[in-house]
Amino acid sequence: MAQARSKSTKPSLPAWVGSWPRLKGRQTPEFESRHPGDESAQADRCGRFGFDIGLRTMPWQWRSLQGILSVQDATAEEIEDAAREGRPPIRLWTHRDVCIECTRQQGKTLLIVLLILFHMYVLRSARIIYTAQRWSTAYDVFKRVWAVIDRVPWLRERLAEKPSKAGNRGVIKLRDPNTGQIVCEAEFGPRSQDFGRGYTEIDLLIVDEAYDIDPGEEQNLTGAQSAAKNPQTVYISTSPVASIHPKCHTLTGMHRLGHQQAPDLYYALYAAPRDMPRNEPDTWEAAQPSYGVATNEREIRSKLQKAKTLEQRAIFDADYLGWGDYPPDEEEISSPIPEAIWGDMANPDAKLIGSRVIAVRRARNRDAWSITAAQWATDGRSHIEVGPLRDGSHTEIAKYLIAKVTEWNPIALVIDRKNTANVLEPLLTAAGIEPNMIGTPEIALACGGLLDDALAGKLSHSDQPVLNDSVVSATMQELPQGDFIWAEDYTGAGTPLVCVSMAHWALLKFGVKAPTKTVGARTGAAREHQSHRHSADFDAMSAAF
Repeated sequence: MAQARSKSTKPSLPAWVGSWPRLKGRQTPEFESRHPGDESAQADRCGRFGFDIGLRTMPWQWRSLQGILSVQDATAEEIEDAAREGRPPIRLWTHRDVCIECTRQQGKTLLIVLLILFHMYVLRSARIIYTAQRWSTAYDVFKRVWAVIDRVPWLRERLAEKPSKAGNRGVIKLRDPNTGQIVCEAEFGPRSQDFGRGYTEIDLLIVDEAYDIDPGEEQNLTGAQSAAKNPQTVYISTSPVASIHPKCHTLTGMHRLGHQQAPDLYYALYAAPRDMPRNEPDTWEAAQPSYGVATNEREIRSKLQKAKTLEQRAIFDADYLGWGDYPPDEEEISSPIPEAIWGDMANPDAKLIGSRVIAVRRARNRDAWSITAAQWATDGRSHIEVGPLRDGSHTEIAKYLIAKVTEWNPIALVIDRKNTANVLEPLLTAAGIEPNMIGTPEIALACGGLLDDALAGKLSHSDQPVLNDSVVSATMQELPQGDFIWAEDYTGAGTPLVCVSMAHWALLKFGVKAPTKTVGARTGAAREHQSHRHSADFDAMSAAF
């Protein structure tokens, strides 16, 4: 069985894992999927080898190596073939593919360097390829591998020739000490249409900076692994931002496969929980496993302070919090709520009963506000309505909401604490209204709940163009835990659907289908009795909303 979200525990660590007194970062991923296998046979060899050559891992790096180097027992057929050929039986990697999404500047390079050297000197892999988006990154890894070899005499003695770096391609070759024949070749270079052509066997392929992969370039490399007896592909990257990384579809696909706990894949995501505040050191510790050693509070605060624009904030979130922004699944680009099903639930004449709930959400450009309501219909369905996107200052919106609360006396008024509509909270509280502030987990439940109830036909709506358009164009933005929220753009497209999902969730949580005492404003407004009303009396598209 694969393991899903990891729990932060402190396992006993082997002697070859370094001691890091200043290390504060969480050493377990926010999400992980790994499959059963022997995590000692090769991983322990790698750990001891690293210790011998002066490369000591942090606990999270050691955990990653255990997942990468996990092996299966040799099959009966392989044992028979090996005996006939006079060689040790091959134990296949538990995970044919590996994908690690990790925040920036955490020591991914040390992990890569140790893995490459282990394949070169211990496993004696014939061909190892390391690729990155840029030559500068590939050259840095090449230099670090060469530096370790150069300072360890017994590693240096195995070199077939001096390492070369001509033509933006680093090459290191090892020879057999007995025959003098070249037995291993490791290449380092930027991805291109030519890199990888002509190879027939690649034992280890490392794809760094995997947020930028051209499909043709990737095919050249992965296709060359087909003849290898026990190949492995390792994708390593920070999380992507779809609007900035248009070639992030391979990484996005691995991200989704990992959350689906796909077989033969080791997947780990190092990130902070989505509901933690961006500007708190506790969040940075949760997201960055090497926090306190490779990164620290002063440096991260400096980077956050410089992230002024939405794009800069998105990059900060991906790089230092692990909060990627992934493109929609190409197979799910059409709305997950079929237009015919949505149309069948239109009921502008629904008879409504009981208490209302209100939800408020603000577009990312801060110029548009969505205000929605939900109430039970007499047929037992949740009836949802949305007002037109409003502009205005937060004080104007607060005055409007105060008036609506006084008029309607809703059972709940719901606001996302991470949405910029949170600026309304103190104004409403000062007026004696206690909004229900919810976070990302509740928003995800709301979006998933609306989708499930829509597909089950348990909703009704007032056939309003602003909501219809939002539903028809809906796409799902996946979260690290595998759930989703409705995608929103900068100007507010998608915001009404998120907001009405919040209202629907609040009605299910706080509302009842029979009369009940409401808990709305503390202004002394008279509580209304059970109301049977026609939705025409509450036209969300009119100025009354």
